[in-house]
Amino acid sequence: MRKTILAALIILAAPLFAVESLESLIARIAGEIDATVGVAALHVESGRRVSLRGDEPFPMGSVNKLPIAIAFLRQVDLGKVSLSREVTIQPAQFASGHSPLRDSARGKAVTLTLNRALDLMLGQSDSTASDLLERLAGVEGVEDTTTPDAMLAVLERFYARKDGLSKSSHDLAMKIMTRTPAGEHRIRAGAPADASVAHKTGTTRGLLNDVGIITSPNGKNHLLLAVFTKGGREATTTQRERTISTITREIYQGLIGTKTKTR
Repeated sequence: MRKTILAALIILAAPLFAVESLESLIARIAGEIDATVGVAALHVESGRRVSLRGDEPFPMGSVNKLPIAIAFLRQVDLGKVSLSREVTIQPAQFASGHSPLRDSARGKAVTLTLNRALDLMLGQSDSTASDLLERLAGVEGVEDTTTPDAMLAVLERFYARKDGLSKSSHDLAMKIMTRTPAGEHRIRAGAPADASVAHKTGTTRGLLNDVGIITSPNGKNHLLLAVFTKGGREATTTQRERTISTITREIYQGLIGTKTKTR
């Protein structure tokens, strides 16, 4: 009887030891780059989590376009705005940051649907589209910083459809984030080659981030993940991206337990 109880306790404790070992591995990987790295992840089906600097503030960059999209789509679901509505953006309204919309307009006014604006913001990180949808969402300003744990909580609510969005709005956001060409060397590069990845990147001077949802090739496992980097004088974009992809791969293998050839 005592052996049976002991064996059961060992089995119950095993995931805890595995998580602690995984967090140590992540910390080691993060320590190899001249930047501060924050990570938070959840394997939905088992409830197992890992976190590194989970409660430390990090600049969001364009990761903030995900909560903006959620806030905007709530207004769509409430019937206050329509995705088919056309709006005209004047040159004076073009954002100074990354904006394919502004670049293609060549100094002229441009007319587009709100559905197109959403696709540009969430899929191509367009700042002009972001400014437009933020105004229409009725938010006075999205926070510039977050913590890995807080961002993971946003992903959890989004994944569980507890963020106030309808099924159609949720599915639209997931579709855009899954087909985005951005950040191919970040979370996407660390996920299995045949997995589905819905994610939002953030990039600016001194930071490089990625947050998203990985669905395993068989559809039975889901990993929610937020990886942020900030600071550091010597870390290159390539090094930061490699760190994010490596951490993603280790967390996927550690929490889901599947070693699959990555992209």
